[in-house]
Amino acid sequence: MTTPTILNPTNEYIQEGIKTLIACSSTGGKSLDYTKIYENAIKSDYIPFYSLYNIFQKSKTSKYFSNVVNCIDRLNKWFEEFASSYDLEVSQDGNKFYTARNAFILLFVINKHTLEYRLPELPIAFKQLLTHDSFITWGKVSLTLDDVVGHIWPAVLSLTTTGIMKEGTQIDILGDLRPNIKTLINSTKSQGGDKYKIYKTIISPMLFFNLLSEDFVYLVDVLEGAARSRYRFLITGLGSSVKNVLLDILNRSYITTDEINTLNKILNQINKAHVYILSNIRSALIENWFSVVRGAFQIVESGGGTLYYTKSDVYLDVSSYTLATVGQFYVAHKLGHREFAVLFSKYLPIDYLDRPREMLENYIKRFIAMSIRIW
Repeated sequence: MTTPTILNPTNEYIQEGIKTLIACSSTGGKSLDYTKIYENAIKSDYIPFYSLYNIFQKSKTSKYFSNVVNCIDRLNKWFEEFASSYDLEVSQDGNKFYTARNAFILLFVINKHTLEYRLPELPIAFKQLLTHDSFITWGKVSLTLDDVVGHIWPAVLSLTTTGIMKEGTQIDILGDLRPNIKTLINSTKSQGGDKYKIYKTIISPMLFFNLLSEDFVYLVDVLEGAARSRYRFLITGLGSSVKNVLLDILNRSYITTDEINTLNKILNQINKAHVYILSNIRSALIENWFSVVRGAFQIVESGGGTLYYTKSDVYLDVSSYTLATVGQFYVAHKLGHREFAVLFSKYLPIDYLDRPREMLENYIKRFIAMSIRIW
C-alpha cells in the first residue's frame, strides 16, 4: 500500500490558481462582452443559471454580472497545467465551459481547505496572498480571499433546498465575522438592502458555474409586476454536492492528490449528466420528468460519481435546468431578444413555445405533485 501524497498548498500551480480565482471575482467587462460568452455557452450545451434580465438591464450594476468574462479562459489555462502536473483526467469533449466549472470548483475546495487548516504553517509571502491582498473592494472596504472563501462562500452554500437568498440579505449569516466583513456590514447597514449588492459580485461566478440558480419562477412574477425584489437565489444539486465535499474534507487536516483526482472524475461525470438533462428537458416538461432523473443518475453512477452527488442532487439539478431553460426562454421572449429565444427553444417542446408562462406553470404543478409522492 502506497503512502498518499498530500496536496501542497504552496505549490506553484496552487498559487497561480489563487490568482485565477481572484480574476473570477474581479469586476470588469461590459454587458456586451457577457452577452457573447453567454451565447457561446448555450451553443455549447451549457446554460448559466442567471438570467438575461440581469445582462440587459440598463443600470450600472450590470457590470457585476459580466465579471465572469475575466475567468473562463484563465481557468481553462490553469486547469490544463494543473491537470498535467497532477495527472488529472481531462474531459474528452473539450467543452471549455464545463472545464472551467471543474477548475473553479477545485480551486474553491482547495482554497477553503487551505484557509481552514493549513494557513498557520504557510510561508509569510504566501499567507499574505490569501489574507492581505485585495480580492474585492466594495464601498472603500477591501475584502481578502480569506474573507470571501472563509465566510461568504459557506454562508451561501448553507442554503437548504428550500432556502432563499433575497436581495437585501445580510451577509453575516454564519456569525463568525471577519473584521473586514464587520466593517462592510456596519458601513452599509443603515443604507438599506440595495446596498448589499456586493453579494451579486461575489456569487456571479457561482451562478455561471451552476452552484446556485436564480429563482426563475420568482423572476417571471417580477417581469409580470407581481413581485418587488429582482434577486432571489437557490442552491442547485451541484451546489449541494460541493457543500458535501467541503463538509467531508473539513473534517480532515489534509487533502491528498488522489482525492483531488477522484473529485475531478466525479465532476466530469456530473458534466455528462448535465448534458443529458439538457437534451431531455422536453421529456421533463411533457412526459415523465422523473425518468430524466433516473437517466442522469445512471450516468453519474456508471462512472462511480455518486460519492458526493446523490439522487437527491440529480433531482435538484433536473429542476434547476428545466426551470432555468424555461425561465431564460420566457425572459428572452418577454424582453424581445429573439436570438436568445431561438437558442433556448431547441431544448423545449414546440407546442409550448408561444406559451412560455403556461409551460413554466405546468412544470411547477407536476413537479410539486411528484415531489409529494417521492418525499
